[in-house]
Amino acid sequence: MISFESLRAPKPMDIVVVWEGQDLHVTYDRAAFTLEMTEGVYGMPIRERMRRVLLGWDLLKAGVPWQPPQRDDPSWVDTIQAARGPGLTDSERGELAQEPITAAERDHAYQDAWDAILTQLPRAFVRAVDTGVLDDFLGVTWRGALSANGLAVVAGSAGSTGGMNT
Repeated sequence: MISFESLRAPKPMDIVVVWEGQDLHVTYDRAAFTLEMTEGVYGMPIRERMRRVLLGWDLLKAGVPWQPPQRDDPSWVDTIQAARGPGLTDSERGELAQEPITAAERDHAYQDAWDAILTQLPRAFVRAVDTGVLDDFLGVTWRGALSANGLAVVAGSAGSTGGMNT
């Protein structure tokens, strides 16, 4: 018997994306690909998809790994508590601080942190990482010349920068 929980459990996958002749090791969560994301590959914004699926990479900023801490890292407590209480009184914030942090709050904070990083990177770089992830998850057939309904040419489908190195 297969449980729903086992289907949705994180399934990290490591790939290598080539960017300007350099290897970037990327870890993404295969389980994060929902039906909406898989069927909407041509319509979903790249940043939205990337913030949902990225788990890590070996990109450095000033010599330090540039990625959010893991979802279960204690550093998220302060971030989540601050997000809970804008516009509240001190006593209301105190009450909220007593409530346990939910998995949904951790996921939201984690995805927001990825989004903050992705907005600072060149679009072509983010597209290359996305292409590498999609190539691995869907195979290269997703890059067909036309969208699924055959009405639009897929942006970057020919000669896409980056991609996966196997």
